[in-house]
Amino acid sequence: MKRLLAAAAAALLLAACTPAPDTPRATLALETCRLPGVDVAARCGELEVWEDREAKSGRRIKLHIAVVPARIRAREADPIVV
Repeated sequence: MKRLLAAAAAALLLAACTPAPDTPRATLALETCRLPGVDVAARCGELEVWEDREAKSGRRIKLHIAVVPARIRAREADPIVV
């Protein structure tokens, strides 16, 4: 009987646990662009974020993002840094 009661209590506790609400993530729209000094086409965009992430208030700043594809497709071994 004690095992059944303990199992029921554990089931109730687990059922009462709900996941934290998902915080909305900013989306980043990337467009093809050209960067000075870079031979290949990159993908560029802007991401607006809070200057103070913890307070989530005050000024917002725009981060300019550029994604440049790798020149070499074959992956090399990781370097050893001492």
